[in-house]
Amino acid sequence: MTICISLKNNRNYEINESRLHRIMTGNETEATHMGYWDRFKDLFRNESKAEALKELFNILKNNENNSLNYFFNLVDCLAENNKNMFAIEIDSKMNNGSVIKYLLNGEVIKSENISNDEIFNVLLKLGLPIKTGIFSCNYNLLTESLKNKPIITPEIIINMDFNDGGVHKVFNHEFGVLKALDATGKSDFNIESNIESYSEGRYELRRYISTQKKLNIDINDQIDINQYAIVSRYNEKIEANEMDLCLNDLTSEQRWTLAVQVIDMLNIFYLNKVSHRDLHMHNLLVLKSTGEDKEVLLKVIDFGKSKFDSDFAKHSLTDIKYMFNREATSDLETFVRNSLRSNDSEKQIKHYPLHKIFQCENKKGVEINSLLSSIGRQMEVDLKVAGEDVSEINKAFGTAKSSILLALEFCQKEEHNLCKWSYV
Repeated sequence: MTICISLKNNRNYEINESRLHRIMTGNETEATHMGYWDRFKDLFRNESKAEALKELFNILKNNENNSLNYFFNLVDCLAENNKNMFAIEIDSKMNNGSVIKYLLNGEVIKSENISNDEIFNVLLKLGLPIKTGIFSCNYNLLTESLKNKPIITPEIIINMDFNDGGVHKVFNHEFGVLKALDATGKSDFNIESNIESYSEGRYELRRYISTQKKLNIDINDQIDINQYAIVSRYNEKIEANEMDLCLNDLTSEQRWTLAVQVIDMLNIFYLNKVSHRDLHMHNLLVLKSTGEDKEVLLKVIDFGKSKFDSDFAKHSLTDIKYMFNREATSDLETFVRNSLRSNDSEKQIKHYPLHKIFQCENKKGVEINSLLSSIGRQMEVDLKVAGEDVSEINKAFGTAKSSILLALEFCQKEEHNLCKWSYV
């Protein structure tokens, strides 16, 4: 059996099942090993197999040397029609920890012990409730739930009704097509296209983003192709809603899961030098499974105000300050939002998603603003100390995840006898 892997620059590469077993060992020498005959043939290939294997291993490793990381990165870079072959299963043990099994078409390609903290990371990536116990399920929920891309012709575009949207863009729900109404809308499409290109090969980043992609249709004189873009649509396995429209309908466990995903998203954005700069609830899409496990997964949309790559440094803490300290991109906007607008006003109600999650969980009347602000300010300090050290950056966000879970439990419990949560 061969599996198709997607590498950078839209290159596809096929590997066999035995290679997958070797990759999952985490040993670079074993994962990239080639026999004498294979190395001889490599001299005559248009693209070196040895180089492709080395590139693949570096992508899968991605600064974290563990099987769980390899597996998730591997599935993320598989061709779409191969993803549903892979699954994760965790078996409970009476002693400390459990056993995780990585499966291909139902066959175990590797099994190993896994700690309770690592189980939480699995639950987080799968969108399963943080308090869930043992489970067995496919990793690729979202891939299977994507609708096929619709066939769109110039004639369909010309006759398309756009009955929803805002000042700069309008939307057609049937085809998932956006139309820019002005130069600002077109500029947003260009930024989205740049983010899409920037995220190529950054599989952990792609887990959290959903971009507006340019339409790929034949151009005629009646259509300005730069005026249109298309977004992902989901089938009946997924309920997709902006966070403010579904937050009250989620279970407590699902809201806890979303809260931790928000921090994990900030972590991934920070490592990949992406600042969204507009993370209100209309730009946070919650994908909720209609299946038994009721998974919830966070997707970030609308990158029109984002700064990334070489522009990131000046905005590195913008998303963190917004999410924890209720700070906008300017002092004036912060003052208007927090001092002049009513909390129930249409412009205000979409803001501060993490605070809104806590409001749903706050059974004790805890002062949420100061609670989240203290977590955020500690994370800012930790990140400044961390500098460019990836391990220390992850520790800073791991501490914040633990603090968020403790804070959620504190908001619910009558006594202060809290569980110990650790993501560090």
